[in-house]
Amino acid sequence: VDCVDATLQASLPILAAALAVRPHPLAFYGYVAYRVAEHVLNHSGLDGSFIDVLFLKFECLGRAKASHHDSHHRFGARGTGKPMNLGEGFWIWDWAFGTLADRAAMRV
Repeated sequence: VDCVDATLQASLPILAAALAVRPHPLAFYGYVAYRVAEHVLNHSGLDGSFIDVLFLKFECLGRAKASHHDSHHRFGARGTGKPMNLGEGFWIWDWAFGTLADRAAMRV
């Protein structure tokens, strides 16, 4: 992971929110641990119903499964000329910004 990317996507938003809300330290550390674990999961290549339940990844709620973001790394811009399936947490952002790719097409 690029240092600038990690800072802009993860560190700064979490720190800014913590400064604004002032959560209890245990709640803050628990949330950071959860986000790190979810980020690792999304880049691990693992997928399954147990993991989906553990990290509340239900597509009906707009949550992107690990395979959604994993397909971005495996098949990225194949045939389209632009990166696809960038969303790590919510597939709705990919839909809104035109980067949602059909999973069947990305497996080809």
